[in-house]
Amino acid sequence: MDNDCDGAVDVTLGDGDSGWQRSVCGALISDDLTATNGIDQPTIIYNISQNKYQLWGRVRSLNSATSWISYTESADGLIWSAPTSVLSATSPSTQAWEGSSNQKLAFPSVIYQTNATPDDTSDDFCEMWYHAGSPLQIGRARSDDNSCSSWTKDLGNPVLVKGATGTWDANSVSSPSVIYDVGSDLYKIWYTGSNGTLLQTGYATSPNGVLWTKSPNPVLTIGTTWDNKRAVFARVLQIDSPYRDW
Repeated sequence: MDNDCDGAVDVTLGDGDSGWQRSVCGALISDDLTATNGIDQPTIIYNISQNKYQLWGRVRSLNSATSWISYTESADGLIWSAPTSVLSATSPSTQAWEGSSNQKLAFPSVIYQTNATPDDTSDDFCEMWYHAGSPLQIGRARSDDNSCSSWTKDLGNPVLVKGATGTWDANSVSSPSVIYDVGSDLYKIWYTGSNGTLLQTGYATSPNGVLWTKSPNPVLTIGTTWDNKRAVFARVLQIDSPYRDW
């Protein structure tokens, strides 16, 4: 690996057997973020039509009163462009559920969808799920160009809402991690649910990424030792047939 750190990024690479190695470079690029608390909660794809890595993450104001979703890109995963805002409570549109005083859009999960053959990416598009509002619930946005640069919020937002009174996620739903399972032709989401006391991980499926059917109980629950308070913030990948969660 080339350890030229001109891009001032923090990249962790796995060697496949013994675990993970952290890059010697610094923190993820922080250019033009001096008036904020930086960028975190990243979701990353490799866009095959654009031949580049794309990253979306949360950026918070210095007082953490508001947050929005910003975007950065890289040709090699090491040197990244300066982040720019792509989704906030006021852009590209305003939706009441996101809140006027609690404008905290965060935890994006983005997937790239291929509509045609590998040689024709003109109809490819991207989808994003994120949480916002008070209480926290989950919305969706879509980018109909294969560069995944221009987003439209779903008019039916929020698409995944908190549970009914007395259920395990009755207080809030947040922190989505979404995949599209080609084999089952279903969208699958893992999310953080709260009843006001416990924070655990739930699961739901959807034929279109908008209408979701929840599993009635959390799929990752609190433990009895170090994890006795919360089991949250899932990031799920499908590698061959098994799912892997961090």
